[in-house]
Amino acid sequence: MPDIELSMLLAEQAVELNPEDLWAWRILLGSTSFRDPADSHAEELRRNAVQRIVTLDPGDEAMRYRRLVDVIEAEPTAEARIAKYQQLLDPKNRDAVGSAVAARLALDFALLCRRTGDPEGFEQWLGTAVTLDPSYPAAAVMAAGYFRFATDDLARNAELMIAALTANPLDPLPMRGFATDMLDRGAYRTAARFLNIAAHLSATDYPIISYDQLLGDLALATWGAGRPKDADEIIRRRQAKLNEFLWGKIAQSDPTLLGDPERVRKERFPVPSSQLAVRAAVLRSLGDDAAWKKSTDDTYFSLDSEADELRKKVEKDPELKDDLAAAYLQAAFFAYWIGEDAQRGESYVKKAAETSPLTPEAEARFQAWSQLRRVGEDQKANAVKALAMFQAIESKDDSTRLGTALSFLASNQPREAAMIFLAIANETPGTLVGVDARSRLEQLIGTKVPQSESAVLLEKVGDSVPETFDRMFREGTRTLGLRITLGTRPMNVTDSIPAIIDITNNSPVPLAIDSIGPIRDLLAMQATITVAGRATALDIPYMMIPIDRALSIPSRSTLSVPIDLAYTDVGISVIQFVQQGCAVALRGLVNWETTQGGFRSGAIGDKAECELLRIDGSRLTDEWIRSALDRGGSARSVEDLIEYVAVIGAAAQASTRKDVLPPGRTALFEEAWKTLPQTLASLDPLTQAWLLVVLPDNIPPMEPALSVARSSTEPIVRLSYLIRRAAASTDPALDAAIRSDNPRISRYGRLVKEMQLHDEELTRRDYALGTSGAQQLRPGEKPPQTPPGTRNEQPPSEPPPSAAPKP
Repeated sequence: MPDIELSMLLAEQAVELNPEDLWAWRILLGSTSFRDPADSHAEELRRNAVQRIVTLDPGDEAMRYRRLVDVIEAEPTAEARIAKYQQLLDPKNRDAVGSAVAARLALDFALLCRRTGDPEGFEQWLGTAVTLDPSYPAAAVMAAGYFRFATDDLARNAELMIAALTANPLDPLPMRGFATDMLDRGAYRTAARFLNIAAHLSATDYPIISYDQLLGDLALATWGAGRPKDADEIIRRRQAKLNEFLWGKIAQSDPTLLGDPERVRKERFPVPSSQLAVRAAVLRSLGDDAAWKKSTDDTYFSLDSEADELRKKVEKDPELKDDLAAAYLQAAFFAYWIGEDAQRGESYVKKAAETSPLTPEAEARFQAWSQLRRVGEDQKANAVKALAMFQAIESKDDSTRLGTALSFLASNQPREAAMIFLAIANETPGTLVGVDARSRLEQLIGTKVPQSESAVLLEKVGDSVPETFDRMFREGTRTLGLRITLGTRPMNVTDSIPAIIDITNNSPVPLAIDSIGPIRDLLAMQATITVAGRATALDIPYMMIPIDRALSIPSRSTLSVPIDLAYTDVGISVIQFVQQGCAVALRGLVNWETTQGGFRSGAIGDKAECELLRIDGSRLTDEWIRSALDRGGSARSVEDLIEYVAVIGAAAQASTRKDVLPPGRTALFEEAWKTLPQTLASLDPLTQAWLLVVLPDNIPPMEPALSVARSSTEPIVRLSYLIRRAAASTDPALDAAIRSDNPRISRYGRLVKEMQLHDEELTRRDYALGTSGAQQLRPGEKPPQTPPGTRNEQPPSEPPPSAAPKP
C-alpha cells in the first residue's frame, strides 16, 4: 500500500535528520513491520533500526533479543548458527545476555536442533529455556506437551502442566487441560479449583457450547469434591442466566409480550443436557425430590431439543441417522438412571429403534432397565428379574454395570452393589456415572470414599500452587496496576511530550509480556483534546502503544516504559492549536479487550487516567502580533518561530470572519500574509521544511508562500511539500517530483500522486461526479470533503511516522 511505503520513507528521512532520536528509530522499525518480505531494502532498514535502538536504549530486552536473532540468522549455514547459539548460551555469557533473552534464544536453538535431526539437543535446550525463564509461555507450554509423553510419572506430568498454566494464566488451553486431566484422575478438589479459574476467564452471558461444557465439568468436579450444593448452584445460576437471555430475545422479536411477563417467563432455554443431567443427579443425591423432578423435566426438554436439531440434520443428510439413534438412547439411559422413569425411557428406546435398528445387546440392556424401573408391582421382584437380565448381558459397559448395582441394591444385596459402585467410581472418576456411583456408595456406607493414591498425589501437586494465584482472577482484584504520569511539561505544541507508563505486577508469579499474553505487548491509550473557544472536544481514537521494553514483569514489581506522546496521534493533533494552546486528557488500558463500543480492561487488566496536560498558547494582542512578525522575519530561536506560526494560524482562522476582528487586526494579518513568502524564502531548508509541516492547512492566502516552496530545489523542502501540501493529483509539484533525478523525491512523488488519485476517485464516486479522469483543482485547493467511512474520515489509530520535526 502507498501509505505504508510512504510511512517507511518518511521514517527513514527522520532518522537521517536526527540519528540520535530513539523514537524516530522505533517508528522506522514499526513501519518496516508491514513490508514485503522480499524487499531487501526494507529488511536492511529493519536490521539497522534494531541495532540502533539497542545502542540508544540498552535496557530494551525485546530489542536485544531481536538483535541477537539477527546476528545468528546472518550466518549462512545451520552449523554456523549452532555455533553462534552455543557461544551466546554458554553459562559465561548468560549474565550479559540476560536470562529472559537467553531463554528465548534457547527455545529457538531447540527448534533448530529438531529441524536438523537432533532430538537430544531439542530436549536439552527446551529444558534450558524453561529453567532460564519459567514465565516464558511458549517454552513452558511446549515443554508440558513434549515431556509429559516422555514419562509415566503422574506427578511430573502435573508439574509440567502447572508450569505451563502459571506461565500464561490467561491461556485457557493449559488451564482447562490440566483441570480436565485432574478430573479424569479423580483429583476433584484440584480439578474444581482450576476449572473455576478457567470458567472465570471464559465467562459469558451468551449460550456458548464450550463454556457450558466447562461449567458442566466444574459442577461435576465440585460435586466430586464433596460440595453438592455448590455444584447445584453453578448450574442453577447458568440456567437462570440463559433463560434471561431467551426472554430478552423473545421480547425483542415481539415487544407486545412485555406486557405479559408471566407468559414470557414460561419459556425456557434448552441448556445443554449434559450440564442439566449433572444437576439432576446432584439434586437426587441431596434428596430434594421437588427440585429433582423439576430438573429432570428440564433435562428432558433439552434432550428433546437436541434430538429435534439432529432430526433436521438427518433430513438433509441421512447418514446422520445413527447419531440421532444414539441421542435417543442417551436420553433413554438418563430417564432410566437418574429420572427413574420407565415409561419415558421406553418412549426414547422406541424412537431410537424407529431411527436405526438396535443391536440385540442394546435391546437386552434397556429391557433390563425397564424391568428395574417398572412401577405398580413388587419392586424387589422386579429388581431380581432385572438383575438376572443384566447379568445375562456379556458386555459389561457402564450402563450395564450401573444397572446391575442398582438391581443388587433394590433386591437387598447392598454388599454386592457397593463393590460395583466402587469399581465404577475408581475406573471412571471423571464421568457423571463415576461421580454418581461414588455418591451412591457414600450414601450406602455412610462415610466418604477415600481417593486413590494417585489422586491424593495429584492433589498435593495442585496444592503447590499458592492460594494467592487464585486471587488474580477474582472480581475487583488489581492483578495489574496501571499508572500514567507526565514528564517535563512541553513549552508549546511542537515540543516533546514525555510521559511514563508504570505497569505493576501484583500477582504471586512473574508475568511475560507477549502478543498472546498474559500481558499484552500493546497498551491502548485514548486522548481528548479541549481548546478554549471550541464548543466540542476532539476525541482521538485509541492508539496502540508498545510496552514490551522488558520480556516479563517479576512478581510484585513495576515496569516503567517512557514514551513521547509527540510521536503519537496526540502530537499530530495538538499542533493545529499552536496559537490557542490546549488541554489533553489521557486514558490508558493495559490488557484490554475489544467491545462493541471500543475497548475495556480485560482479564487481570487495569485502566488509568493521567493528570490533565496543559499546553499554553499565545495571548494575541496587536503589540504581540507586531513583535512576532518582526522577529519571525529574522528568527533566532525556536520561540521566535513558534510565535510566528501562531500569528499565521490566527490569521488563517480570521480569514473567514474578518468582520469580528478588533480594529487594526485586519491590517496586521494582511501584513502577515504578505510577508510570509519572503520569510519562508529567507529561512534555511530544514526550517522551511518544518514550517511547511506546521503551518495551517492550504487556504488561498497561503498560495504565494506555497509557490515559493514549489520552486525550491532543496530536497528536504520538496519532500515536506509533497507530504503536507500536495492536495490534488494535478499539483504540478507532483509531476515535477516524479521527473526528478533524485530517486527518493521521485518515489515520494509517485506515492503521493497515487494516494491523491485514489482519494479523488472515492470523492467522484460518492458525489456521483463520474469514475475517471482527475478532478481539475488549482494547486493548493482541496477537493470536496470525503464523506464519512472513507480514508480521510479521522486521524489514524496507529502511531504516525513521526511528529513534526523540531526546527
